[in-house]
Amino acid sequence: MSILTIINIIKFTKSINRLIILVKKILRRFLITTGNISNDENINFLEKNCENIDNFFSNIDKKLWNESKIFQNELKVYSEKKLSQIQYDLGGGGAYNILYFLTKFIKPETIFETGVGAGFSTFAFLKGLDENNKGILYSSDFPYFRISNPENYIGTLVPKNLKSRWKLMKEGDEANTKFYKKTFNKEFDILHYDSDKTYLGRANFFKISNTLINTKTIIVMDDIQDNSFFYDYVYKKKFYKWKIFNFEKKYIGLIYNPEVIDI
Repeated sequence: MSILTIINIIKFTKSINRLIILVKKILRRFLITTGNISNDENINFLEKNCENIDNFFSNIDKKLWNESKIFQNELKVYSEKKLSQIQYDLGGGGAYNILYFLTKFIKPETIFETGVGAGFSTFAFLKGLDENNKGILYSSDFPYFRISNPENYIGTLVPKNLKSRWKLMKEGDEANTKFYKKTFNKEFDILHYDSDKTYLGRANFFKISNTLINTKTIIVMDDIQDNSFFYDYVYKKKFYKWKIFNFEKKYIGLIYNPEVIDI
């Protein structure tokens, strides 16, 4: 760890609340929890149940899925150019083709996402909402504490003309979700979880947000290969249907209601 990184962390943790959040994040990484099945069993479960992403979404709406793939390619080109001008690695994006597709297909009023980073998923949601001319995206994030002025880089890919439908919260999932419940308290039409990938991090978020998730909420969960939380969650919520896809060598879980996505 460089001296500059240490200095940035010290500056960042001058806030007691952020220091507490940071300590919790570190502790969750050491308190390893795999869930009801082992890591090997989880990988076997994912491989066995993984479906072809093109077939699934083409069967719902082929024209829209083709548009979503075009959007994906355009965002990839745009992001490579934009991020090449930044000295920090802000991470990659999730399956933003899926997120754009779901936004255009479902036409949601309320989307909630955890984990913004550079803003791939945020861009996809906001682009869809803008084209729908309806809906709000609520984003929960926690700044990259290792870099200088980290708040300035959250959602750096999002253009100004799309920000009118965006509510960004920056104090970590636990504080952000509690603030959301107190301030807005709207049930999620779409939920995209892409922040703390530990089992305990996921479990804590879904416990806090449980009253905001109804039987019609579409849930997209990234990096479900890291532990068996997705497996445990879908078997606990037996009324949901679910699918698993492979995206850029990682696994993504989709939980949906056939009344919303008819296939």
